[in-house]
Amino acid sequence: MRSSILILIWLMGVSPALAERIPDDAGGLIDTYVQRFSRVRDAGEQIVVDGQCLSACTLVLALVPRERICITPNAVFGFHSAWSYDAQGGEGLNHEATQSLWNMYPARIRQWIRANGGLHQKLIYLRGRQLASLYPVCLPGLDRGGQPERARTARPRVRYAGRAGHALTAVRTTLKREHAAASAYPRSNDGPHN
Repeated sequence: MRSSILILIWLMGVSPALAERIPDDAGGLIDTYVQRFSRVRDAGEQIVVDGQCLSACTLVLALVPRERICITPNAVFGFHSAWSYDAQGGEGLNHEATQSLWNMYPARIRQWIRANGGLHQKLIYLRGRQLASLYPVCLPGLDRGGQPERARTARPRVRYAGRAGHALTAVRTTLKREHAAASAYPRSNDGPHN
């Protein structure tokens, strides 16, 4: 049975040795995510989104080719405008970084964002059927934990990113974490956040 699954994965063009799972990622500095997902893209890795991918994490959609991203029913993308610390240490909208984000997203994501109010301070969420109409759904029943409602591309050497958690029940916690994380960093102009 296992060899049949591996053959099916191989036929679909998914490498079992090169997959990164995003189970829950609240985002952070834009430059950090540009570097991270550029490395993933250049390495030819597959991305499995199996939870929240918020803020700068959504750059995976801009930097990794669509055919190398798959989503599970737990996948949720959250978009908002970029911000930076101002000279007084307060948070302020960063129009230039927000425009850069906008320019990086593929046309289909820009269309969805525009149809849902655009990039602003409040998160807007792409999930469920709308998300599944834009990105391929991962193969069912291949989860590391054996849970059929979740999925993964393959068993060996999966590199994990972020922290595990269920996307729909952790939205409030994540928003609080984003705010706490932003408050924990020294208030400097160290780059735009998303």
